[in-house]
Amino acid sequence: MYEVEAALQIIGSLGAFASVSLMASPLASIARVLRERSVACMNFNLTLCAFMNGALWTFQGIVLTPDPAIWVPNILGATAGLVQLSLFALFDSEKAGDPPSREAPSAASRSAGLAPTGVIRSVRSRKSPAESVAMDKQWQSQVP
Repeated sequence: MYEVEAALQIIGSLGAFASVSLMASPLASIARVLRERSVACMNFNLTLCAFMNGALWTFQGIVLTPDPAIWVPNILGATAGLVQLSLFALFDSEKAGDPPSREAPSAASRSAGLAPTGVIRSVRSRKSPAESVAMDKQWQSQVP
């Protein structure tokens, strides 16, 4: 019985380490972001999903099933995600020559109701509401 619990402890620790590593992996580009003052090299969707994953599992581990094995690695991951999201709030992706996409979205993304990348970038780059509306109209004119 001792061998099974030891094996479970080892596998759980490896899983926790892998989880934190995955959620914090975009932080590897933090030096480049700070040097260029642009988040063009980071993926916003991955960062948002990693933060939400860590935050929800932290909630699960603290409130629903109080278990440090769940909330400790996930609070670290949620914190890493929050740091990454703060970089998106501080820096603009368009400063590095990354203009908004002018391509019409694929049929799959239109049917899923996903916004085009230009709209996402306009939100991140703090465009005025009028500029965002103009971008939306331009995008809608490209949709068949």
